[in-house]
Amino acid sequence: MIRRYYFYLYWLIIFLPYSSAQADLFDFSEKNQPVSIEAENGVEIHQQEKTYIARGNVKIIRGNLQLKSDTVTAYYRDKKQGKGIEIWKVLAQGTVEISSEADLITASEAILDFDQSSFVLQSQPSQAILIKWGDNVLTAQDKVEYVNETHRVTAWGKPTLSNKPMDMALAADEIQIFLPSLPGQSSGKTMRIQKLTADHQVRLQLKDTVAFSDQLVYTVQEKNILMSGHAQITQGNNQIQGDNVLINLATKSVSVTNNPGSSQRVNTLLLLDQTNK
Repeated sequence: MIRRYYFYLYWLIIFLPYSSAQADLFDFSEKNQPVSIEAENGVEIHQQEKTYIARGNVKIIRGNLQLKSDTVTAYYRDKKQGKGIEIWKVLAQGTVEISSEADLITASEAILDFDQSSFVLQSQPSQAILIKWGDNVLTAQDKVEYVNETHRVTAWGKPTLSNKPMDMALAADEIQIFLPSLPGQSSGKTMRIQKLTADHQVRLQLKDTVAFSDQLVYTVQEKNILMSGHAQITQGNNQIQGDNVLINLATKSVSVTNNPGSSQRVNTLLLLDQTNK
């Protein structure tokens, strides 16, 4: 039998909006929301450690946000002003799933730190981290961290980022995503990403174009993708190599340059499409 526990806590669960009426994946600003906690094996309250521990198919609901996990430990303290308590950190372990109406996170472990307005997601070999918001899907084999101070999401462990409408897929050793400074600044099925960087063994696929480099910087407003360090781009039978490749998505243009003093020459190989013969 599932036991229900209702606590009016100062909870700050976090996830992405499609409109101002929906919850924001990275929004720590909403407070004073009632929270319901359901757990098959009940909830323990440890006053000395100031923790709530819920076990067994735990479900936490706040508005249209929902967290599911095998075990959840919530750390609380007395409010600095006024009476009552507030939750300042949550540790979810097991098969973790955090969802809103349209967005989803799955991981093996999640740590939500409301003092720092940040979260850390961990994975186990049997379960990769997945974050899906809008048309974007981010995966990682090791760890994903969000830092509110810089509005930055960083993924380690063979991370990938894909966007189906753009027909885009990005892979690297590390991917960083910079989000708008204020939640809800972007809406609809937009990228809701201001800047994107990738480091080491970068592979980018845009429709029928595949590019490789050591680093990548994508500035969304300018629609510029700069790939640097052993850059190589292939489109059908066309191949270009150089120190730097700049792709402009607005003009659909590609420019290749070398660093000052570089002894490497820009190599361009244009091959006839055999299918047109």
